Amino acid sequence: MNLMDPNGNATVGCLDDCHQFADDKADEIDRLQDKWDTDPQHSDAWYEQNIESLRRDHAHYQHWADLKPARRAEMFVQSLVAQGAVAISPGAGGQILRPTPYKSPHVSPVVGTAMAPGATSKGARGVIGSDFEAYLAANLKGGKAMGHVKAEVKGVAKSRDFDVSYLNGQKVTWVESKSGNFWSDAKRIQKFRTAAGQQAQIANAHGARFEIHSNTPIPQSVRGWLDKRGISYVEW
Repeated sequence: MNLMDPNGNATVGCLDDCHQFADDKADEIDRLQDKWDTDPQHSDAWYEQNIESLRRDHAHYQHWADLKPARRAEMFVQSLVAQGAVAISPGAGGQILRPTPYKSPHVSPVVGTAMAPGATSKGARGVIGSDFEAYLAANLKGGKAMGHVKAEVKGVAKSRDFDVSYLNGQKVTWVESKSGNFWSDAKRIQKFRTAAGQQAQIANAHGARFEIHSNTPIPQSVRGWLDKRGISYVEW
């Protein structure tokens, strides 16, 4: 999908490629994380700076990729209107997209979620990417944003990013969040399984619980995989 400005110039290159752009950034993050512990040429600060930059880029592309095409186009046009780049005639037809109706969250049998006072799972519906991470940090008990964590697992140095830390009862819990249409892509799910397995090992090495939080339904096949490995999950 290419959107044009009033002069017929493409204002953004094919938004439908955002999935690929996001995946490319995720691959680069994984590559740097795997290289970090064995690279004598670059400092920890260099890796932290570059990974954080890639995470911001990934969050940007993932946000667009996770939107439905109609909503993606609507938001993009709205941003152009706000910038004065295009104008929309009053009374122009169009559908107002409404949030997904609220459903009670599904919680895996091995986890109980500690929400902050006043927080509701309904508020988590419809937020995507870094916005969902921010929601979790703000609404889980003792929630705060995380980042890159390293640990030695069975004699091998490993490193992974985590999105949020919070207190589930008295247990420090580290969260990986998923949102939008993440679960619709088989390639992403395969990479997720590899990453989640390592995240669980790293969290355990630090004495923390590890959980997956998603504001869209997790496929039954993925639930089964998580259950077998004792990884807790919450559907908001």
